[in-house]
Amino acid sequence: MGVWALPQTVKQAKELQKLVAKPLSPKVAADKLYHLLGDDDLFDKIAEVEKDGRNYDVRIFVESALRDFLDNKENAMKPWDKEALKICQNICESLEELYIPY
Repeated sequence: MGVWALPQTVKQAKELQKLVAKPLSPKVAADKLYHLLGDDDLFDKIAEVEKDGRNYDVRIFVESALRDFLDNKENAMKPWDKEALKICQNICESLEELYIPY
């Protein structure tokens, strides 16, 4: 798995939070996420649904990838800013709510 960007600063975390506040189509996701949450597995999933040509909201993939990084934050190349970490945890919680069937 190749990882080149994580939202470990407050600026990046807030930018990611703003980006995922609305549905995110696969057509624009890769460009907008590249410097915020750069991960080969995430981008492979985005490319797969984009290839299908469906209008798919890829925020569920973002939540999953971000949660994996947060669960294993001690493996990051550099330490997480505490406020950025909290913002990212809030992102995961808010996105998770979108996909929980009631």
